[in-house]
Amino acid sequence: MRMRAGEAPSASRFHQIWPISVLSKSIQVENRSVKMSLAIVSEFAEHKYGDVVRIRARYVSKIKMGKTLMFLTFRQHGLSFQAVLDTEKKDGQSDEVFASIMNAQEVFAGKKPTPEDEARETELRLIIKPKKVKPQKGEVIAKKTKEEKEAEKQAQSAAKVELAQMLDDRTGLKAESVVTITGVLSQPEPPKEGETPKEDDPFKVKDYEIKLQAVEMISPVSSMLPFTVADAQKRIVPAEEIKNPKKNPNVLQDTRFNNRVVDLRTQTNVAIFRVKDTMDEAFCAYNRSQNFIRIHTPKLISGASEGGAELFTLEYFKKQAALAQSPQVYKQMAIASDFRGVFEVGPVFRAENSLTNRHLTEFVGLDVEMEIKEHYHEVLEHLKRTFLHIFKATDASVDPISGARLVDIIAQTYPAESCQYPAEPKDVPVITFVEAVDLVIKHFPEFFGETAEEQAVAAAIAKTVDFDTPLEKKVGEAVRRETGFDFYIVDQFPVSARPFYTHPSETDGYTNSFDVFLRGQEITSGAERIHEVSMLKANIDKITRMKEGFATEEIVREHGWVEADLRAAAAAEGATEEAKKALADFEKFMADRKTATEQAVKEMFGGLTQYIAAFEMGVAPHAGAGIGLERLVMLFLGIPNCQMASMFPRTPGRLTP
Repeated sequence: MRMRAGEAPSASRFHQIWPISVLSKSIQVENRSVKMSLAIVSEFAEHKYGDVVRIRARYVSKIKMGKTLMFLTFRQHGLSFQAVLDTEKKDGQSDEVFASIMNAQEVFAGKKPTPEDEARETELRLIIKPKKVKPQKGEVIAKKTKEEKEAEKQAQSAAKVELAQMLDDRTGLKAESVVTITGVLSQPEPPKEGETPKEDDPFKVKDYEIKLQAVEMISPVSSMLPFTVADAQKRIVPAEEIKNPKKNPNVLQDTRFNNRVVDLRTQTNVAIFRVKDTMDEAFCAYNRSQNFIRIHTPKLISGASEGGAELFTLEYFKKQAALAQSPQVYKQMAIASDFRGVFEVGPVFRAENSLTNRHLTEFVGLDVEMEIKEHYHEVLEHLKRTFLHIFKATDASVDPISGARLVDIIAQTYPAESCQYPAEPKDVPVITFVEAVDLVIKHFPEFFGETAEEQAVAAAIAKTVDFDTPLEKKVGEAVRRETGFDFYIVDQFPVSARPFYTHPSETDGYTNSFDVFLRGQEITSGAERIHEVSMLKANIDKITRMKEGFATEEIVREHGWVEADLRAAAAAEGATEEAKKALADFEKFMADRKTATEQAVKEMFGGLTQYIAAFEMGVAPHAGAGIGLERLVMLFLGIPNCQMASMFPRTPGRLTP
């Protein structure tokens, strides 16, 4: 609905609050099309200069120019725009419109103090900070009693509250208040002679302004903001560039998360969650295109059904229950039900007391499981295509209002190199676990030690146990040097690095399992699952050994090249105490633990009864993987912490807000 300029705004005339996209259009300037700062062609593109528009937004700031002009900044969905409030009455302007403008001026500028207000302010300031009276010569001033001191403190506190309220009323509307403004869409004055308009800021409004006619208060801010949205939007200064920690220009992470509602108002954070939504949708879209079925598995499970110490336990009608740390068991049962291919997007809970930048105790899992026809590399091909679909969709995503690429918006606050990935699935690097270690030896031999002998021993050990974080990152650097890509897959992990249900490889001591990496960090772990019941039962007793963190019995017994010097070297290389005992004398260590191990296996097996039963009814060969969505967002964008990709993150130290 349109109004003619000069008409009095009437609330009943408007049937909706138009979004700021009503202002989106291209205009002709000197025979060329200029896209407006908030320009993305929309259904409202027919609006022209002179139209009256009505917009709901957050008030940001004001600048007074002379006696009659005030420039106001507002923000909607992370983007700022300006309005001009002119209190000089114009020819032909109705009294009703002028009265509305003056009312708006009072809202933003605040009330002028009366003589009574000024007198009361002086009185309050004297109560808060009384003048010191110097005693006359020979005069003795009596000390105040405890009761008098307490009464003075109470009076000062009350005076501070009253004075703050007076000043608050006088300064006008607080930043971040929600208002609806009505005004005329106008063309700003051209730059003065000699002035050059800035063209390097794609988010600053340059091509229009709103001549404000009215303001309607929707929700005023009633408390002090912990930080400004503008400060939270600024480029993050790296720690190494901060010379004085006491003058850290960044809004601290804890401050952000303690006041997440304000933090999330930045254009950067809006873009991060649009990226997260894009990745979620792209994952679902690709799996649906392959005729996979979306499933929803239970998150309340029997306390012993998954095993491990990473479970959040709770009481469930006088029984022990837990929050699911993975949909793994149920995905496999779906394949046993002949679903062929399934996927899920859902919450995952991990009771990991870890404070690293890539761990959360609750995160969104993207899971997939599929029947395989010939070889488990079929799931690798599926994942290659899935990830490339996600990456391309993310790189192509734009803000629906500004038209700017989401990754570019985020890079303004968190500068990072663009994530490098191949255009086609066939070009995604796939290397074996052993080849990954060899690649590090090739490019960074010093990582494994100073001498050739030290390097050989350490590298041999590294080929039998899971990557630790430093080695994982070195592999990423080596792959980037070799291929130019940040996205790659490491295949054939050691038995010691995988759970009991992972199918063994034809290469002794290794498994048909893999990890997918981005920028040198794991984003996906997957494998072919054991589908033969006899093999599955035989492998269940490996659970406890896997948890202890040492090489499995099979590796130590069956590989003749693991000799005494290698065991001794491993024991000295910072292995866990359990690993040191095992490597020093494996047979004696296992004998000492026989009773405890049998009991643990019994408990684990008891919780897996229904899982085993599903396989006893017959199941096709299958494989799958699980992806942490927040970690994927973090690594693709190059932002410093996966908590930033969680709307209200949960960590060992954070359970609110």
